Amino acid sequence: MSELKPCPFCGIPFKLVTSPWLDGTPGYEVEHVDVMAAAEAKCPMVMTCYSSVEETERAINTRSEQTCTMVRDERSGPDEAWPVYWFVCSRCGEQSLGGYLFDYPRCPHCGAKVVSA
Repeated sequence: MSELKPCPFCGIPFKLVTSPWLDGTPGYEVEHVDVMAAAEAKCPMVMTCYSSVEETERAINTRSEQTCTMVRDERSGPDEAWPVYWFVCSRCGEQSLGGYLFDYPRCPHCGAKVVSA
């Protein structure tokens, strides 16, 4: 197993943990070594489950090299009571709340650097 790069948002190191899929198939993800420090830093990192240790390491260790664009999800729109805009990442396809882009210009799912929104 290779060493994991730290979180691209808060800089706190990661550790590999097992996290089985709902059907019981083995799955792997990372979590912050110091979860409380990550929470205090308001780290927006969203953990994703992978099928192998190698896939997990590759995904985590290449995050800082990847870029994406955030495309406004047409299904979202201004709610008169609370205007919320959702965006979809061009790299991983996951939907995210748009407001975080101002504080952390990275996708919270794949960690890619957002080059335009």
